[in-house]
Amino acid sequence: MKLRFTTWIVILICCFAPSGRTQQTADVAYIEMVHVKPGNSEKFETTLKRHWGWHEKQGETWSYLVWTVDTGKNDGAYEIVSFGHTWKEVDESNALVAGTPPPEEDPEPYQQTVQESYYRYRPDLSIGSSVQQPSLVASVTQILLRPEAIQDFEIVLQRIKRSLPNTDGVTALSAQCYELVTGGDKPQFLLIEQHRDWASFNGSSELDALRKGNHGEIPEEIVNRFWNSVRSIYSESWHYRSDLSRLTVSRSSADAIQQSPVPMEEESHHHVLLKNEFIEVIRATLPPGESTLFHIHSHDSAGVELTNDTTTEELLGKPEGSPSTSKLGEVWADSLPDGRAYAHRVHNVGDGPMDLINVEFLKKPEPPSAPAASTSVAENSDARVYKWVLAPGTSSTVHTHQHPYLVVAVTSVRLKMLPARQKSFAEEMKPGDFRWVNGKATHALSNDSAVQGQIVEIELK
Repeated sequence: MKLRFTTWIVILICCFAPSGRTQQTADVAYIEMVHVKPGNSEKFETTLKRHWGWHEKQGETWSYLVWTVDTGKNDGAYEIVSFGHTWKEVDESNALVAGTPPPEEDPEPYQQTVQESYYRYRPDLSIGSSVQQPSLVASVTQILLRPEAIQDFEIVLQRIKRSLPNTDGVTALSAQCYELVTGGDKPQFLLIEQHRDWASFNGSSELDALRKGNHGEIPEEIVNRFWNSVRSIYSESWHYRSDLSRLTVSRSSADAIQQSPVPMEEESHHHVLLKNEFIEVIRATLPPGESTLFHIHSHDSAGVELTNDTTTEELLGKPEGSPSTSKLGEVWADSLPDGRAYAHRVHNVGDGPMDLINVEFLKKPEPPSAPAASTSVAENSDARVYKWVLAPGTSSTVHTHQHPYLVVAVTSVRLKMLPARQKSFAEEMKPGDFRWVNGKATHALSNDSAVQGQIVEIELK
C-alpha cells in the first residue's frame, strides 16, 4: 500500500516549494484523506509512524505532513500531505512505494475510507503573502464552481487580490489557492488560511468578509460575480500533527515549512507533567530523525538528560548548529539570553531517542535566595541543581531545603527518603519519575536498590 495524502489542506502547504524548484515545475501536491475505522485511531497512528520507516527502506525521500480534522463533516479524519513536487517526481515515488509493507508497518487494515487527490498551486490566485510555515491551526475552504463560470471566478479572485492591499482600513484576505487536478469533483479550488493558535482562530474564514458584505472598497459587482460562480462552498479546521509527520533527514522540505513558533506546552513532543504557580515540568521526547516545531522559551529553566543523544539546535532565523552530544544524567540551569524570550527547534540526528526533563521557572518563592542545601552542579538566578550518584545501600549527606524542590529519578532506583526525626519511606522510581515538595524539608536520599542510582534535585532559590 502507498500511503500518501489527501484533501484540501495540503494545498496551503503546497505553496512552500522546496528551494531550487520553481513553482512552475514543482507545484504538485499529493493529498490523502483517511477515515479510520471506529476504535482504531491509536493502532493507525502507531502503524503510520512505522510506515514512514518502510518508506525510508524503499529509498523514498518525500516529506509527509499530517493534520487531523477538528471541525466539520470530516471531523476525526487524517490529512496526509506531500507538496512541492514535479510530475516526474510523483512517478518516481510511486514506483518506489508500489509494493506492500509488512503487517506491522501497514496502516491500511485500520482505514475505513481513503480519498487521494492531486492539486497544483495557483500563485496567480493566492491572496496575501506567500505562506512560509505551517502553523498549528489552518482553516480550509473547498470551493466547487459552476463549470461555465471558471473564468469569472479567476478574474474576480485576481481583482480581489489587486484591490485588497490598497483597501484602507480593511483587513486584507490572506489565503493560498490550489486547483484540483485529479481525485474529486471538478472544477474545485481550495483556499487555505493559517492561524498561529486556537486563540487566533474564530471558526470563520476570511472569505466571510465577502459573505457578510464587509469587503471595503471592492466593488459590489465584483463580489457578486465571485458568489455567482460558486456551486458550493464548505470550510473546515485542521490541527497540525508533528508527531505523526515525516520530515526527511535532508531537511529540505523541513526548511521549507518552518512553522510559526508555538508556546513550549503546545509543541507535540513536549508533555506537560506538572504546572503550578512556581514551575512547569515538561518531559521532552524526540525519536531519531525527527525535529521539534519551533517553540518559545519564555522563562529560565533547568533539567536533566534521561538518555545519551545527539542533537542539533536551530535558533529561529539562524542556520542549524553543529551536532552536540548529551549524556545520561547531564544537567543544566539556563537563563534567557539578555532576559529575553527566544525560539528554537531541536533535531535528533542520533541513532536513539532523546528523552529529558525540563523545568520552567514561573515564579520565585518568598522570601527569595534561600541558602543552598548542598554543593550545586548547576544554577541560575531561579534555582540550584544537585546531583546524587548513589551506590547500592549508600546515602547522600543530610541536607535542608528551605524552599520548594523537585526530586527526579535519572535511572531506575528504589529511593528511600530519610527525613530528620521521622520514619523513613521508600518508593520505586523509573527514569523521569519525579516528586514535587512544596515546602521546607531536611532529609537524606538513600539508594535501596541492588544497582547504582542517579537522583537530581532542583531547588528554587
